[in-house]
Amino acid sequence: MDAGAKNVDAQLAKRYARWRKEGQEPPQAQVAIVVLDPHNGEIKALIGGRTTARSQLNHILARRQPGSAFKPFVYAAAFEGAVDGVQPIVTPATTVMDEPTTFDFDGKEYTPNNYGETFHGKVTIREALTQSLNVATVKLAEMVGYTRVTDMAHQFGLDPPSARRLRSPRRPMK
Repeated sequence: MDAGAKNVDAQLAKRYARWRKEGQEPPQAQVAIVVLDPHNGEIKALIGGRTTARSQLNHILARRQPGSAFKPFVYAAAFEGAVDGVQPIVTPATTVMDEPTTFDFDGKEYTPNNYGETFHGKVTIREALTQSLNVATVKLAEMVGYTRVTDMAHQFGLDPPSARRLRSPRRPMK
């Protein structure tokens, strides 16, 4: 996990430098590892955080906003569809627009924002995943189909009533 943390720090070095130049102390990126049995998908180990010397918090098991916790199911559904040949084929090179968007879910407006309230325009799915872009992720879920996303969440044991909210969205509003 230490090697992964160093890799994350190297990728974020420019962003850290920019924050320091603006007089802000950047938060230290957290890392996690999930070890799965490749034969049956059973979770063998999971842990998240930088070091237990600074914090005992396991970032994998910590409660967080549902959107962030749900993102892995969106990307898993998208990439599984590519493996299975389900249209549309989504790969890490597929692009989506990361721009301010208001979605209408069951008659309620939802306007996601990205960390730092910044948008990146046309991005690849890889960039959306690595930067944890909220709008791009919702657009990806819309692209692959909300039913496929909720089905993926169910495969991983997510309680169906909590996932059911995504089943009946209408087209997004700009």
